[in-house]
Amino acid sequence: MATESNGTENREDSTVKILLVDDEARNLDVLESILTCPDYQLIRAETAEAALLELVQNDFACIVLDIQMPEMNGIELARLIKTRKRSQHIPIIFLTAYFQDEKDVLQGYGVGAVDYLTKPLNPQVLKSKVGVFAELFRASRALTAANAALQSEIREREQLETLVLKISEREQQRIGQDLHDGLCQHLTGIKFRSHLLEEKLTRLELAEAKDARDIEDLLIVAVEQARSQAHGLSPLHLETEGLVAAFHELAWVMKKVLDRPSYEFPIAAGNLEQSA
Repeated sequence: MATESNGTENREDSTVKILLVDDEARNLDVLESILTCPDYQLIRAETAEAALLELVQNDFACIVLDIQMPEMNGIELARLIKTRKRSQHIPIIFLTAYFQDEKDVLQGYGVGAVDYLTKPLNPQVLKSKVGVFAELFRASRALTAANAALQSEIREREQLETLVLKISEREQQRIGQDLHDGLCQHLTGIKFRSHLLEEKLTRLELAEAKDARDIEDLLIVAVEQARSQAHGLSPLHLETEGLVAAFHELAWVMKKVLDRPSYEFPIAAGNLEQSA
């Protein structure tokens, strides 16, 4: 079933429409007998009005047009066809048994004809010329479809790239925020406790005070590096609530280490909230 469906789609893709215009039904029968093949869908029109209607409804590889028709002849019809955007690029093959002067031929080319055949027709010549235009139409249609597919793929890739970039930016911001709010604050707390330890050791005049000072210096560098990396990943806009929470934690640490209530320290959470 799938193979038959694919075969039908391929035939539809390769089939092109040819518009045959002649006011004589027997002439249209002759054209059909010459051009009939599985690759063509031949559409007949016996009047200029019928031809124009078909051109509005269908896309044609070429038009085989008889010059001698009542009311509106082939020259006038070709001129009207070329004024319409949808049909102005369709090649026209003129057929005539009457206009054979060079002036008439030039007039036909002047209104958009690409070829000029006289009756009685040579079937092989007609089939060859129509075949060329049919192949050009197929190539143009395939190129248009390929370009549309390419544009669609480009749009999909751009959308995917935009989505990946947004996800990457959000993840980068999350890592930067975690780095700032987590590691930096922990290192700052350790540095503060190291400073308190160094002061205690200094008051006790112990040699280990220098080691504590060196540790504090290393922690200062580590905090600055971590903070710089956090800001590089994501420019942080610290909220007042985040700072208040950090100072509450700092006050709790100082109370635990020095055994003093937090309100005795010059920096208190309440002062920060008022200043904020």
